[in-house]
Amino acid sequence: MFYIAWMMDARGAVPYRDIMDMNLPGTYVANLVIGRLTGYSDPGIRIADLSLLAAILTATFFAMSRFGRLVAWAAAVLFGLFYIGTGPWLSLQREFFILLPLSLALLLVSRYDRRKPGMTAFAIGFLMACAATVKPHVLVGAPLFVGFLWLEGTPDEGRARTRHLASIIGGAAAGAAIPTALLVLYLVSHDAWSPMVELFRGYASVYASVNGRHETMPGADRGPYLLHGLLQFGNQRTWLLFGAAGAVLALTARPGPNRRFVLLLGALLAAYTGYVVVQGRFFDYHWLIAHFFVLLIASLCLIERPDLWARSALLGLAPAAALALFAWRDLPVHADLGAQLRGETLPAPKRGRPDKIATFLAARLRPGDLVQPLDITGGAVHGMLLARAPLATPFLYDSFFYIRVSDPFVLELRRRFLRQMAERVPRFVVDVYGPDKPWVRGWDTSREFPELRTLLVRDYVPVGEALGTVIYERRSSSGMSASP
Repeated sequence: MFYIAWMMDARGAVPYRDIMDMNLPGTYVANLVIGRLTGYSDPGIRIADLSLLAAILTATFFAMSRFGRLVAWAAAVLFGLFYIGTGPWLSLQREFFILLPLSLALLLVSRYDRRKPGMTAFAIGFLMACAATVKPHVLVGAPLFVGFLWLEGTPDEGRARTRHLASIIGGAAAGAAIPTALLVLYLVSHDAWSPMVELFRGYASVYASVNGRHETMPGADRGPYLLHGLLQFGNQRTWLLFGAAGAVLALTARPGPNRRFVLLLGALLAAYTGYVVVQGRFFDYHWLIAHFFVLLIASLCLIERPDLWARSALLGLAPAAALALFAWRDLPVHADLGAQLRGETLPAPKRGRPDKIATFLAARLRPGDLVQPLDITGGAVHGMLLARAPLATPFLYDSFFYIRVSDPFVLELRRRFLRQMAERVPRFVVDVYGPDKPWVRGWDTSREFPELRTLLVRDYVPVGEALGTVIYERRSSSGMSASP
């Protein structure tokens, strides 16, 4: 995604028109902003990652401070440790971008001014629409925020209640209209709206048929698969128990305004657990929002309950001790993080494949040269970003060509790719074929693209091979490159 942002930044590329990808424009905007600010450098991107985390934790702290400072600190620290401990795989994933507007929306409703319902609703509508430009099904939380605002400030008189609700809905709709309009305007003005609609209409059902095990799945098997993934809760089921305990402790506390906020947190947890099921892949980063909310609810175990702990100070320490023990035992610590804390040298990404590709391309690329990756997530695009190598065709990944290969849209994509390879004439083709390539298996999938192989044999020659990757150079290029 940083590569797409670099192509937009340095080459004027437009998503969908010039680069085919199944993400929404908000993802590219977020990566473009970070890329421009950091120069697409590793240290800069890491600083941006930690800065976003600090912003999320700050909003979380102040949102949860209505339950007391101990709860607020626990919520911020638990999620911070969880995010950092999960490792590079989770860094700057799309759900992480979504968490910034979500945590800000949570802060707004926690400080809700009942005298200005429209302004708060406007801000929440704006934030939720920004999040939806990254993934649209994040909007499952929007009605919960709006409902909370309505219930928190509903007047007693019937006509006033109607005006109050209208003010909230109108404010939220007005706020949501701004990022939505900007997104549509950008796509239409850059001739990208029709290509986006064509891509999602033609490929969405193909993409949705692939599960988290990289398999196409018949409809009859999908129900048990989804149920199993739901019950696993991203391998964080222990925190559901702490969440239940925290909710009980908070809901049974003395009457006050916090009860409704606890119910909002629980409803958001349920909604964003359903969000994962709708996607149907159950990757770690898909669970990030649900895990965020379960950790917030778990922090309620530290809510002040002198009515329960008055008889024994030692008993009052039990929730904190239990939470600390399970955080120590169950919060993840990625192997790379552990090595870094011990001062060890970290392994290169993808066994060094991106660095080798970058070194090869940077030494040989001439002005005007184009590069075509044949890869899914194996490091070719990472290497091209490091070498600042421009993309030849709109196809960043070749996964489009091997899923549901009898589908008319997929067959058309294959034909389009072959035409563009002949028109754009890339000098280099980077083909990642190693065992770590996540090929999709199952019904109507293939690993064969005979026409592409014929083109490579006819027009290209291998000039470098290592780590499950072969780099081809076009035969007509002057001065054939030597193998690295």
